[in-house]
Amino acid sequence: MKNQKPTDILKKDHKVISDIIKILEACANSLEEGGKCDLDILNGSMNLIKNFTHKYHRRTEESVLFKIAEKKAAPWGARNISSMLREHEEGAEQVRRVADLLRESVSGGISSKKSKKAVIKNIYAYSFLLGSHLMQEEKILYPMIESLLASQERKNIMKSFERLNQEMMEVGDKERYVNLIKEYKKRLNI
Repeated sequence: MKNQKPTDILKKDHKVISDIIKILEACANSLEEGGKCDLDILNGSMNLIKNFTHKYHRRTEESVLFKIAEKKAAPWGARNISSMLREHEEGAEQVRRVADLLRESVSGGISSKKSKKAVIKNIYAYSFLLGSHLMQEEKILYPMIESLLASQERKNIMKSFERLNQEMMEVGDKERYVNLIKEYKKRLNI
């Protein structure tokens, strides 16, 4: 951990997010094939996206790493950060749509063909967006940011990440989220 880079932590988060996406895709695939999806898993996965992806990971990127990158890599960095921020918002909107559809449906279920199609469409759109987004961050943005950081800046970022991680404990323990993902994957055989 001592020589760990800030972007290494974010890449580990990406693995967690990718697992959540796999769970959502498995639910969408089942619904699309005329089957059902365990609503506890679907609703739980939406909560994971909301709490882990948006309240923790996204906040860590936006409030710490992206702010530094915008300053140090202007204008190229600012344009790329702006693009990533737009995708964060677009992804959040797709998640809100699915959550709204689940809330509007009878007893939290997916009762009509129209709502089922909308849930499937938004899950697939979110999955496609995030797949591309995570790859761009890992292959382009993170290496660019790492190349610009001085040693002390890395240390300061790591301290900020630790502080945010402590604040995250109020929303939910990261380890508990990872265990929940493992349980969902096991229940879905993925």
